[in-house]
Amino acid sequence: MDLRKTCLGERDIIDHLLDLTLIKIFLHPLSREVRFWEGLIDKYLKPLEKDAEKEKQIGNALKELRNQMVFSFLMINSIWVLTIFLLQENKDLVNLTFCYSLKL
Repeated sequence: MDLRKTCLGERDIIDHLLDLTLIKIFLHPLSREVRFWEGLIDKYLKPLEKDAEKEKQIGNALKELRNQMVFSFLMINSIWVLTIFLLQENKDLVNLTFCYSLKL
């Protein structure tokens, strides 16, 4: 027993397959959508043109940024170490007392 024939009937299936709207969609794709996707592919997925001078400038800028970040990290780290050292040296001056009692 054919399930499609029992649910819709053979004539309904033929009418559904020959619907002009569906035929137009399959034969003529949505041109605006196709243009949209082709534009995106051209803009974002095509390889960039190589420019040696620009690549050299970007490489130098990235090296300079790396050097600045390393210097900043070392300075902040040294300030942190100095702060911890001074707090440990002067722990008698800088202390916190808690007023609570433990009952064991």
